[in-house]
Amino acid sequence: MKYIHSLTETTCNKRELCGGKGVSLHRLIQLGYNVPCGFIIDSGAFGIFITDNGLAQELKRELSSINIYDHTTIASASKNLQKIILTAKIQDKVKLELERALLEYKGDKFAVRSSAAFEDGLEHSWAGQFDTFLDVCREDIIDYVKKCWASFFNQRALSYKIAAYNNIDELRLAVVVQEMVASEKAGVAFSVHPTEDQHNRMLIEAVPGYGDSIVSGKAHTFSATLDKERCATVSKPKNDDLLSVDELQLICRHVKKLEEQFESPVDVEWAFSKDKLFFLQVRPITTVNHSSVANVTNRLPNIEEYELTFKVAGLSFLFADMLAHGFQYLDPLFTSDKEGNFSQYFTNEKMKYAAQFGMRWFSAPHGMAAYIEEFTEFYRKNVLLLNEIIASDNLSKSSTRQFFGILSEFLTYYSKTDNEFTDAAFLHQEQNPIISGNLQLLSEFKDKARLWINSLMIEDHSQFSKFCDKMSRFFHLERSDFDCYRVDEILNIFEGITVPQNELGERRLSFCIFYSSGQQAYLSGKTAVDYINKINAKQRTALNFEVKGKVANKTLSIVQGRAMIINVDYGHLDVMNQTISEMEEGDILVAEFTAPELMEACRKAKAIVTDIGGLLSHAAIVSRELGIPCLIGTGNATKTFKTGDQIIIDFDSGIVRHTDENNIHE
Repeated sequence: MKYIHSLTETTCNKRELCGGKGVSLHRLIQLGYNVPCGFIIDSGAFGIFITDNGLAQELKRELSSINIYDHTTIASASKNLQKIILTAKIQDKVKLELERALLEYKGDKFAVRSSAAFEDGLEHSWAGQFDTFLDVCREDIIDYVKKCWASFFNQRALSYKIAAYNNIDELRLAVVVQEMVASEKAGVAFSVHPTEDQHNRMLIEAVPGYGDSIVSGKAHTFSATLDKERCATVSKPKNDDLLSVDELQLICRHVKKLEEQFESPVDVEWAFSKDKLFFLQVRPITTVNHSSVANVTNRLPNIEEYELTFKVAGLSFLFADMLAHGFQYLDPLFTSDKEGNFSQYFTNEKMKYAAQFGMRWFSAPHGMAAYIEEFTEFYRKNVLLLNEIIASDNLSKSSTRQFFGILSEFLTYYSKTDNEFTDAAFLHQEQNPIISGNLQLLSEFKDKARLWINSLMIEDHSQFSKFCDKMSRFFHLERSDFDCYRVDEILNIFEGITVPQNELGERRLSFCIFYSSGQQAYLSGKTAVDYINKINAKQRTALNFEVKGKVANKTLSIVQGRAMIINVDYGHLDVMNQTISEMEEGDILVAEFTAPELMEACRKAKAIVTDIGGLLSHAAIVSRELGIPCLIGTGNATKTFKTGDQIIIDFDSGIVRHTDENNIHE
C-alpha cells in the first residue's frame, strides 16, 4: 500500500487521505500557481501507526478523561496523549517509502506541516491549531512527522473542538513535506478586509523573512489595504517599502482570482523568493457571511472556542471598549453580567499564537530588555502628553482620539506581560538560561507596569478618570452616562450625536464585546444577560469536578486552614478592603486572581489558591517573594468554597478539598 504522494498526484484531491492543507496545495498547483515542491504522507500512515503500535485504547482513555470546562484535565490529557505518540515507533515500510521520496529532492531543508482532514473548511478553519516546523534537515524529517501527529492532541486543538475526537478510529491526519522557500518577505492576504465593512477591500500583511512571525499584532508588520477591483493601494505605511506597488498589485490580482476560483473569501499565505511569488496555503475565511460578504455576521461566540484569562468587578462599558481596542489582536470576548462581574476571554487560536510568540520572544537574548526599554519610553513620553491633553483649555475631536489611542496602545504593550505569553516559556526556563533571564526581567518589571496601569486607568484620580470627568462636564453629560459610551461614540458627541438613554440603560444592565468577522461587535441588555446565562450554565458543570490547579510555588506538600474568599472589585474597593481587614493571619486566600490591591491579603495568607492566572501571574510571583505555597488556574475554587470553609491543599497532586473529604493531616 502506498502512503506517500507527490503534491501533483490526483490522489491529493482527497481530503480524508491528504487533509485540508494537502488538498488546498494540490488545487493551487492544478490551477497553475507557484507552490513549493513536496509530497504528502497520507492519513493511512497515521492509521497504521496507531494500529500497529496498539495505541487506540490508550488514546481513548486519555480523551475520555477530558472535561472541556476544566482546563486542567485538557492540559493533563494533552501531555499524556502527545507522549504516547512521540514514544511510539513509525513503521519501517513508511520510513523506507519516505527515504525514497526524499531522493527526488535536492534541497537540504524542508517544511513539515500538519494537515488534518477537517481543517481549512468553511465551518471551522482550525488555523494554527496544529504544528508546522520550518528548516527541518532531511535526516530529521521522520522525527518531525511524529511531532506533527503529536500536535494533533495539543491543548489548543483539544479545546478548539473536542467533538472532532469522538471516534479515535476515524481520525485522519496527514503531513505535508515541502522544500523550504528561502523567502525574502512573506505574509498573508485576506480577500475580504477583516476590519472594513466593504467587501471590495483587501488586506495584505507582510514581514521580512518567513511569514510565521506574524503573531504579535500590527507592531512590526507591514500592512496595506487595497481596492480589490482596481488593485489600487488605499493605504500603506508611509516609511516602509517592504512591498512595492507592483508586488502589492501582483498579490492582489492573484488573491482576487483565488477568491473566484474557491467561490469563497480566502485567507492566503504567500512568500517572495528571488522575485518569484509562491503560495503556501489558501483557506476559506470562516468568519465571513458567505451568502453576502458585504454584511458582517454577528454570530454569537462559541464559548468552547475561548479560554477565560481574567475576572474582575467594577469595570465600566467605556473602559471595556477601550480595553477591546488594545487587545483586539487577541480576538477578545468581554462579558459583564447584571452584578457587574467582568470576564475576559481570548480565542484558543490566539492563545496558541501568544504562546508561540512568547517562546520566540523569551528565547531572544535581548528580547525582554528591548521590550522594557520600548515600553518604558512609550510610557514616559505619553504620560506627559496625556497630562497636557487633560490640562489643555481646548477640547477637540483630534485630541480626544489621541487620548484614547494612547491608552489603547498602552494596553497592547501591557498585554504582553500576561500569562498567555509567558507560561510556555516558563516551562522551558530550566533548559534555557536565556529564557530564565528574560522571565526574571519580566517578573521584576511587571509590578512597575501594574503601577502604571493603575495610575493611568484604574485609580480615582487616574488620567482616564480625570479626562472622562472633563469630557462629561464639557458636554453636560452625567458621568455615569459617559461611562456607557463607546470610544467612537464619544468622538461623535463633537458632531452633536448622543446615545439614547434607553441604550445607555441596556449597557448598564449587562454587556458583551467581541469580534465578529474582524469587527468589534456588541450586545447589551437582556440579550447580553441571556448569552451570559448560557455561558454560566455551561461553566457551572465544572463545579461537579474536583478543584485542581497548577503548582506555582511549593514550599510544603500539604497545607490546610480556613478559606478566605476575596476577589478584586474595582467598583467597591472600600468593601474589598474591609474584607481584607477581617482576614486573619494564617487564612488561605482563595481568589479569582490576585493583584496589587490584594497584597495585604497575600501577606496574611499561609497559602494562595486562584481560579485563573499563569506561572508568572501576580499570585505566582508574590507567593515566591513571600515564601508561601501557591496553586493557580483551578478554574472553580472560588465557586466551590466559601469563606470559613476548612480546606486542605495537596501540592503533590494540585488538588484542593474540604478537610472532611479525606484523612490527611499536617
